[in-house]
Amino acid sequence: MTMELLDITILYVEDDPALRTQIAFSLKLVAARVVEAENGCQGIEKFKQYAPDLIVTDIRMPVMDGLEMVRDIRKMSVDIPIIVCTAFTETDYLLRAIELGVSAYLPKPLIVDSLLNTVTKLSDPIIQRLELEKLKAERIDSLETFLGSGNAMRAAVESASLASRCDVPLLIQGETGTGKSRLAFIIHRLSPRKNQPFIVAHLAGIPENLVESALFGHEKGAFTGADRKRTGFFQAAHQGTLLLDDLDAIPLSAQAALLQAVESRSVVPLGQTTPQPVDVRIISASNRPLKEEADAGRFRHDLYYRLRGLQIELPPLRDLKDGLSRLVNDLVQDIVSEYQLPMPAVPDEVYQVLQTYAWPGNIRELRHVILEALITCNVELSPSFLRDILARQQTTPHQSSSNPGITDSGVPASPHIDELISWGIRRALATSGGKRIEAARLMGVSYNTFKEWIRRHGSE
Repeated sequence: MTMELLDITILYVEDDPALRTQIAFSLKLVAARVVEAENGCQGIEKFKQYAPDLIVTDIRMPVMDGLEMVRDIRKMSVDIPIIVCTAFTETDYLLRAIELGVSAYLPKPLIVDSLLNTVTKLSDPIIQRLELEKLKAERIDSLETFLGSGNAMRAAVESASLASRCDVPLLIQGETGTGKSRLAFIIHRLSPRKNQPFIVAHLAGIPENLVESALFGHEKGAFTGADRKRTGFFQAAHQGTLLLDDLDAIPLSAQAALLQAVESRSVVPLGQTTPQPVDVRIISASNRPLKEEADAGRFRHDLYYRLRGLQIELPPLRDLKDGLSRLVNDLVQDIVSEYQLPMPAVPDEVYQVLQTYAWPGNIRELRHVILEALITCNVELSPSFLRDILARQQTTPHQSSSNPGITDSGVPASPHIDELISWGIRRALATSGGKRIEAARLMGVSYNTFKEWIRRHGSE
């Protein structure tokens, strides 16, 4: 059975050619890379060239001895493990080695097993550090693939990387379409709970009188219409992650029960009296700033602070111009893979065209535009076709003189999504003659979501 090599680089410094060849061969039995040097001066050169993870060195050598080399290397790296090997046991040498922070001392003639055991022991923290650095790099790369790597997203990427490593509650805020749910899933997949369930509770779509039943479950007969036992979102997410989507939509009447569940790490299904322990990591997503909602009396302050262990603010797409090209390329690859489309060429002019648009629907709208373009343009994304798509979606820039915030067609000139939703609600209600169900159908949303929009945006 072949032993797996340690993924480290060892610098071995020894002036005796025969011994250097023999020990280097032995070190290669445990380490992936071994760099050799014949004296201290060459050892310093190799250290600068190869940045080894561990050093094994003789003490008495010509040109520059091992302790002089260690002294100079310590000026460049204070924590690299160093093993000194020598046939001389003078106290002065040993004291100098200790003062220089040598990790281990081995007498000559060297016992190979003892050397390899020492190397393996000192390598454990090195391997752990390298693995953590690798995981962090992979985590950052995964997050940047989704979020982008521009300046506006840098804080979000760093916060998301931290959130994926720890288990505290997380609050993600941002406009509709900025990718809050998708980011929550990526954080879950990068977390220690990645092999456990990821459950999404779409709170805006749950009727007010059923929120507690949906979150905590209920027994058969617990209330009128409860014809069977139901498992709640908390129980379904046990040992995994629960995303409370549209948290700002949860009614005040259910917030006290949610706070109790979060603080006690247990739920009481409707119709029961005994708490059931639950182990969930909670991620919350909100389209509106929850602090402002709490200050306005629409959200409990204590629940807000309990769920905001960490907080990520996702900027709107219109603020991500510097990272738009990478985001576009990632979306193209994602759509091509999902729909099995041919990979098109993406001319530089495409990015310039897309940067001219305000993107009120954020990443969700960008993905829709790219999907439409990919389906139509098989060989190359056409800048002119993209202009046509965007022209259909954006309104005339000329504003009404009676209201500077409204275009001649009645659409808000501001790209803020709240204003667009409010305008859409008024337009749909006017078109439907005030019939809410028909207005919801016209807007392409469920009736419950439409009612929630009216409550939040006050447009009727």
